[in-house]
Amino acid sequence: MAIASSHLPVSALESVRIALERQAGREAATSSDPVLVAYMQRAINTMASTDVRADVMDADLAFHQSLLRAAGNPALSFFAEALSDVFAQDLAYRSARLNSTRLTDSVQTLLVEHHQRIHDAIVAGDPSAAMQAIDDHFDALRIS
Repeated sequence: MAIASSHLPVSALESVRIALERQAGREAATSSDPVLVAYMQRAINTMASTDVRADVMDADLAFHQSLLRAAGNPALSFFAEALSDVFAQDLAYRSARLNSTRLTDSVQTLLVEHHQRIHDAIVAGDPSAAMQAIDDHFDALRIS
């Protein structure tokens, strides 16, 4: 409630979201829930196999929710839930940006590749690679 009433712009909370996801990636790489990691892969598979923009965006959100839960840290889950409106707004913004352009094969491939790198680093048990993959993902989103 405090976050919603703060009227902070989504852009101001983006670094908090990235920090949460970096930490989730780190923790998931050291002690992840295999079922939630499987949900991450399922989301990636959906992103790769559909040409419906809304399905890609839904799969993107499902991936990030599974990542945050895969860490198994109730505090991360708590703060992620507190920021769920921010995540939804961010997704809506990115979806609108994609709506203003065509969801090209290259954009879709980029999304799949970035998410797959995050997943693979977690499966490999490499926290540094997971955090780097998350940084690379968000850096690419800023550029595109």
